[in-house]
Amino acid sequence: MKKWISLVTVSLLILVVAAVLSGCGGDTDQAKEYMQKGDELLQKLQTDANAWQSELSSSMANITEQSKFQAEAEKAKSGASELGDTAEKAKAEYEKILSLEGVDDYKEYAKIEIEALDAFQELVEKTNAFLDEMVSLSASGDVTAITSITTEYSKEAQELGNKISELDEEAQKLKSEKNL
Repeated sequence: MKKWISLVTVSLLILVVAAVLSGCGGDTDQAKEYMQKGDELLQKLQTDANAWQSELSSSMANITEQSKFQAEAEKAKSGASELGDTAEKAKAEYEKILSLEGVDDYKEYAKIEIEALDAFQELVEKTNAFLDEMVSLSASGDVTAITSITTEYSKEAQELGNKISELDEEAQKLKSEKNL
């Protein structure tokens, strides 16, 4: 009887250990998958944002006609919206990590990237509002406010850009230190 109880106890321990071990890595593997998808979308966002910014700068540089300016502003806003869509997709991947268990480092990384993506979305909104205001001023012929509006937008865009960069550096440092 003692032998049978010992055998049952050992068998139960083996089952418990097997169950625990099979659960290990599940959420970590899932978190890593979501993180990688988010990171891929973030890389695409960065590449597309750089191309969009270059195109915007060159297309708006020497416009003197109001109709061309308006057309380029609409094109820029459309591009900004596409960037915003990519940012939302990346954010959705990172948000999936937040519901997982036992992946605190991944959650911390995801929260940082989500904050950076929120700042990016704010930048897109400010850019679109700036373009709308510039088109409106251009159409009305009131060019006196253009300098102050441009200065204010540039300041806000720079601050948001710095915030995004700092958050990205923080996320990359965490990813490296924690070997995520």
